[in-house]
Amino acid sequence: MSFTFASDSRGNVVLPAAAAEPVRFAARELVYYVGLLTGACPSLIEGDQAVSGPGPSLTLGVDTAAAGSGPGPAGDGALLRVAGERAELLGGTPFGLIHGIYRLLERFGGAYWVNRWEADETLPRLPRLEIPNGEYRWLPRFSCRAFTNYPDISPDAGDFVDWMAKRGYNHYVVNPSALGVWEDYLSLLREPLALRGMTASLGHHTLPFWLPPEETFASHPEYFALIDGERRPDGQLCLSAPEVPRLIAERIVAFLRANPQITEVGLWPRDGYGWCQCPACEAAEAPEPSWWSPDQPRRTDSYLRFVNAVAERVGEEVPEARLTALAYLNYVDPPRETQPLSNVVVYFAAFQRCLRHSLDDPACVRRNPTYREFLERWRELTPGELRVFLYTMQIDTFSLPYRITQMLPPYFDFLTRAGVDGWMMEYIPAEWCTFAANAYLISELAWTGDSAPTGRLGEDLLAPYYESVYGPAAQEMASYYRALVEDFVQTGPCTGHYDLSYAQRATPGLLRRALEHLGRSRALAAEERAAWRAVQRAHIAAELLLRTGAWQRALVRLDEANDFTRPRLMKLAEEEARSVLQWAEAHQDDRALEAPKIRRRIESIHGPL
Repeated sequence: MSFTFASDSRGNVVLPAAAAEPVRFAARELVYYVGLLTGACPSLIEGDQAVSGPGPSLTLGVDTAAAGSGPGPAGDGALLRVAGERAELLGGTPFGLIHGIYRLLERFGGAYWVNRWEADETLPRLPRLEIPNGEYRWLPRFSCRAFTNYPDISPDAGDFVDWMAKRGYNHYVVNPSALGVWEDYLSLLREPLALRGMTASLGHHTLPFWLPPEETFASHPEYFALIDGERRPDGQLCLSAPEVPRLIAERIVAFLRANPQITEVGLWPRDGYGWCQCPACEAAEAPEPSWWSPDQPRRTDSYLRFVNAVAERVGEEVPEARLTALAYLNYVDPPRETQPLSNVVVYFAAFQRCLRHSLDDPACVRRNPTYREFLERWRELTPGELRVFLYTMQIDTFSLPYRITQMLPPYFDFLTRAGVDGWMMEYIPAEWCTFAANAYLISELAWTGDSAPTGRLGEDLLAPYYESVYGPAAQEMASYYRALVEDFVQTGPCTGHYDLSYAQRATPGLLRRALEHLGRSRALAAEERAAWRAVQRAHIAAELLLRTGAWQRALVRLDEANDFTRPRLMKLAEEEARSVLQWAEAHQDDRALEAPKIRRRIESIHGPL
């Protein structure tokens, strides 16, 4: 037997009396999408009254114990029980219920949720939506699955939140470093997040947000770093100044009370260095170089003591609040003497890690083995949640289509074994479509249960994504990406952010097999507009890779030049750089690349072109 919604039969969706708005939203979404898939129009019934009579009835609810049992962390899981014409879908949280509905529609209705920057949602027309008797469970492997803006919040951020919910992402970290971001969150993100039961925090490099130098430096320069004998507003804070933790804690408490929808706030230093050199700060930590940047002193313990001082004060006033700290740069080294308080969430940032290998892959010859050691030590020392600041949306990689799908499954298996509680990813809308496959693959790897990936390669898990985005060219595009992985990534060196040296290998000869698949894809997609645009974005990225390869090879020749050949080779390198830049700026509106950052990178080497 099975449960069936069909256009020729009546049916009901039942939700609890006085249900919270996210639960009501979940019910409306189910009725809406069942109608689009099958033409059926189930009645929406609210209350505890029994549903009698013929026709299927699906009851919705929130039950932490039922949905959270089984493998994986309790929380946003969902449990579907089916017995003939009666079915029950329970979420561990309201968001868990909402996401359970989307998983139900995927699993049994063939729906697939594509970001509107790429294509339309896939909603096949069905005679009926049928669910066989039994139990089906979807459970997250990580409690926090988040994105953060970098640096602005996109005007269509509400659509992005809708897509996040459908793919199982449950949290948005608002990075307030750019002008107007907090106001954009209030107008664009606060309501869409709350409607879906999703949470928000204020995070990223936030210390200047809590103690703005433009407001404070003139009257209290002692709050800011002493650098080379001078107090500087553009450096870090003076962490030994006794008033600084008290003042920041007061501001955080006031902020949390005024914005109860914010669940956490960050205490992250400015990006970069600029640490205070006053006698008290210098004496606060043993003078030794940091691992990541030996020219900079280690600052982990003094930074954590500052975080704990603020967290203790905030916890006294707002016990449910959590503060987030960052392990990064010269404070990524595990602390020697200081343990984070239990209300402190630590984000571990493996900056400039190798993107070819998982952190636990012994084949890596870059920083990954040490990052693995550090991550595991942070896990031992952190009583609260330990999360990872992921670089898997490949920002600052020149928008090049360096494929990491072969790395992601073992990496997320490692994060699970290491006891990591979640993650946050930066994303850049301008280059979303070049790296979108990472977000879809991660959304599969983040869950366990009925449809969990087990032992499958990343490219295999992306088949529904390819079908939705590339249509008639899906198989050829899958072959294109496989060839890119096999012929270019897996045969190449370790590489990471800002490193373009690997691109020297990007020649038409080496990429021949991949480019042949891409050419056939363009022919297959020619008559379907959305698929053609998607394939064209892949072509834009591939051409950018080839041009960047030619530019990088020209730079190598220039570096090896003598005084006689240097002027000619300089001119050739500038011509190749100009070719990259012209291509990027001609296609800057296609969501395949980020032209302004490409220009800045090129001009940092050649000057204005």
